[in-house]
Amino acid sequence: MTTHPWRGFAAAAALLLASASPGSAQRLLEWPVRTAPGAEALVGGAAAAFWNPAAAAGPAAWRGEAMALDIEGSEAVGIRGVALAGSVRLGERTVVVGGYNHLGIPDIPYTEDSPAPSPLRPSIDVGGDLFTLGAAREVASSWWVGGTLRYWRESAGTFHRDAGMGAGIGFAYHATGPFRPSLGAAVFTGRAEPRWLVGTEVSAPAVGAREWRLSLGYGVAGAEAPRTVAHRISATSRWADVVTLAAGVDLEPDPGFAAVEPVVAASVRLGRYQIGVLREEIANGFGAAYYYRFHVTF
Repeated sequence: MTTHPWRGFAAAAALLLASASPGSAQRLLEWPVRTAPGAEALVGGAAAAFWNPAAAAGPAAWRGEAMALDIEGSEAVGIRGVALAGSVRLGERTVVVGGYNHLGIPDIPYTEDSPAPSPLRPSIDVGGDLFTLGAAREVASSWWVGGTLRYWRESAGTFHRDAGMGAGIGFAYHATGPFRPSLGAAVFTGRAEPRWLVGTEVSAPAVGAREWRLSLGYGVAGAEAPRTVAHRISATSRWADVVTLAAGVDLEPDPGFAAVEPVVAASVRLGRYQIGVLREEIANGFGAAYYYRFHVTF
């Protein structure tokens, strides 16, 4: 996950540039809703509202799912957030998903280069909201297609306001059989990152009476030039669909520079409920981000 330290002079300069160019291609706050180390194109369940909508159904047969996610960036970055999402099956072949994501960086100090400095306003609060609504439909056995609409808004103190809309389409394939191969891809319009996603995953046959299973995944994601393509490689171990342990790396090669960001995650399912935690290293030595999530199925 490549990001920038939104503190002090660097934060003020970035905000000044954004406010001077409201039509720029990037939003002020771009931060992933991360629930697993694997390919984003195959993120299933309610969390698919923020990625590939066609992957929402997944191989599970739950009627619906709700998710709450707490996002905690490092002290160097200062970002905090929350994500809420839900998915509901309408019959056997249709799934509807929706999500809300809020991100914020409070108390960015003014400097002499900050816009409109004032002793009555010693700091700037940056915030952004993302709303998504999508649906997926099974068009053939194990093949799903989906679409999503996105609306976002953001602000930086009192001197910057912006909003916009976008859309996305995708597909997902979840095969049955001992190796359970999966494939997914999605593309998006509007000022969103990433602009496209591709991912695949394969699982080894279940071992033992408790059905221990190992999965390997690979995904790529890209944005508008000159941003680089990010590669995600992951391994996931599931025990009886109760305990899940996963690890991976996020690789973002740049000319003369390559970011290697380890990701680890763990979750436990207790009946209808699941809790999990994920830790992702932030590039450029800015510490790590933590994601704490809670799921309930019905």
